[in-house]
Amino acid sequence: MPEPVQASDLADLDGLDDWRYLTGAIEATFALRSSGDARRFSAAAEFVRLIAAASDDANHHPDLRLNYPGIVHVRLTTHAIGGLSELDLQLARVISGLAEDNGFESRSTDSPETEDRD
Repeated sequence: MPEPVQASDLADLDGLDDWRYLTGAIEATFALRSSGDARRFSAAAEFVRLIAAASDDANHHPDLRLNYPGIVHVRLTTHAIGGLSELDLQLARVISGLAEDNGFESRSTDSPETEDRD
């Protein structure tokens, strides 16, 4: 079983600038850097597909939401332990890399928050 990660540890970890802690999970929202792209929704759907493929490779799956006009919201938690684990942090870093490589930027306000609302 994966080991839990405490919210208070997040601020000291590298590669999680896009993510914020909220209620036993980490979350990030991404959008295309270029807001004038007429294919934003299609590009965001492709980004979701890339996240799905990376998630299958990791055998760890996030909750995903795709909203018009091309906003992707990702929530990671480890259901087996009812909270955050190293599996979530590893996949978060992969997803942030995919975002960077595909022209997406984080729209998360404070990353990572250490507010514990549990």
